Amino acid sequence: SLLKSDRLDLFSKIVKRSEIDSLKELVNESSYRVRDLAARAIGNFDFIDSWIRRQAALTAVEKIRTLNCQLAHLTGMPLNLKDAGITDKLARIEQVASTAMEDGAMLYNPVEPDQEDVIEIIRKVYHSKAKPLAISDDDLRSMSASSKNHEMSNVFNNKEELYNVLVEFYEMLKKNRNIGPALAKTNLCVQFRYKKPSAVITIDATGNRIKIVKGEFDGKPEVTMTMNADFAHKFWHGKANLITALTRRQVVAKGNIPKTIKLLPILRPAFSLYPNFLRKKGLEHLILD
Repeated sequence: SLLKSDRLDLFSKIVKRSEIDSLKELVNESSYRVRDLAARAIGNFDFIDSWIRRQAALTAVEKIRTLNCQLAHLTGMPLNLKDAGITDKLARIEQVASTAMEDGAMLYNPVEPDQEDVIEIIRKVYHSKAKPLAISDDDLRSMSASSKNHEMSNVFNNKEELYNVLVEFYEMLKKNRNIGPALAKTNLCVQFRYKKPSAVITIDATGNRIKIVKGEFDGKPEVTMTMNADFAHKFWHGKANLITALTRRQVVAKGNIPKTIKLLPILRPAFSLYPNFLRKKGLEHLILD
């Protein structure tokens, strides 16, 4: 990296320019061969990817537990069901698990649990030994400042500006080799109805090719999702959680919701494309930090 950046000033004074260029060429060729060899070697060990994914998941779980304990310190809320006032020693746990299995929120779980899984979760939450975790005023100020960086309101001045950005972005996504083909296989027709400003965009993947329709759609979408345009802007930055928004009614969805949720892994690569897309359109001021 230093060789490529020409930052080795002292080295440059000692070694001739021609020799530096030769060294750069050697590094480039060697690093390419090493990377190629490593890629082929690691490709034979799928367990490495699985292990990394598992560690990332466990880290996320631990982060949530830490936040929960910090919240308990700030609010005095209980951290297990026993302290929350459940005094029957889980005498009705079977009934509680059965009710949970019939709850509509189960539709949004990425993994479908069975009743024994639910019972095990309830037992863990009942007997949890978690303790409140102190959090400093400095930490709170830091969190507050961080959250403000993601706030931006009235991103689009009018529906034409919204169409100019989002329709073109969706057209780009359907041509993307990592997103387009996967989206086409869903055979799904999703309509986005935006507010502030009011606009309608439909992504129709039911035919031979994906269509991006601006304005009212001459057909029946399988799913309709209504949201503020600001939420859509945050979502495409990867800074808004759709599942949370659905439960909070920030996004109102009608139709085959579980099938729509399965789109999220397909669309995840778009989060890194959206800021660059805005930058190329000269809209750097709309990029969220």
